[in-house]
Amino acid sequence: MCWRKRIQRAIPDEFLKSIREEDPSVEVVVDLSDNFITDLSSSLTTFTNMNLVLVDSDITSPAPEELCDTDHNGWVAGMVGQVRNGGALNACDAILCPPGSYNKDGRLSVTTGCNVCTSCTTFGCTSCIDETLTNGNKVCEILNELFTKTSGRAWYNNDNWLVVGKDICEYYGVTCKNNNLDDGVSELDLASAGLEGEVPTSIYELPGLELLKLTNNDIKLSFKGIEKATNLKTLHLTSTLIDNMEGIDNAPE
Repeated sequence: MCWRKRIQRAIPDEFLKSIREEDPSVEVVVDLSDNFITDLSSSLTTFTNMNLVLVDSDITSPAPEELCDTDHNGWVAGMVGQVRNGGALNACDAILCPPGSYNKDGRLSVTTGCNVCTSCTTFGCTSCIDETLTNGNKVCEILNELFTKTSGRAWYNNDNWLVVGKDICEYYGVTCKNNNLDDGVSELDLASAGLEGEVPTSIYELPGLELLKLTNNDIKLSFKGIEKATNLKTLHLTSTLIDNMEGIDNAPE
């Protein structure tokens, strides 16, 4: 069985209740990655053979300890038992890397450890924000805010965004003038990328921005401050949730 749905709360005690009552030993694959789950339910401990994918959620509480005992060695395709046998201090890390750490899979395996990352404040991080850039680079601060406020983890394509070691010019949808960040971000094209929420008006402060394309996203955007986008020539905002054009007259000519 494979189950995939977007949810924004704690996993309820009734989750998969019918399967749990019928046969808790059945192999179950549940993909809840890129959601906004806040907590796990102790009812999950009934299952002994579940591959539960929870990476990149909003979980701040550890998994129930029972999930990591020897009765649950079959969890995560057997990885809980494998990392325990390999000497891991906490077998629960095979379910989710703890806060303050990350790896590309968001969980410990016998081949991939959970690496230190102070910007990861939840369980199951799969990327690490380069804080030296965030604190010292205006462009990175603006794009970090955009990513956070428009559910960047759930975008259809967020390749390289906020990934340590990746240049901003390598972010999906970002074009740097002369392929050099020092010359500014000339284009930001996130059309049909799955953005949701309110686009921060700091976007108008991206140095060198000439094209902004956010069509076909569930977003709102205020035009307050658009006069700061002094190089802006092209603005594509069709098929969005924008319902107020106040301030658009201040756009650069």
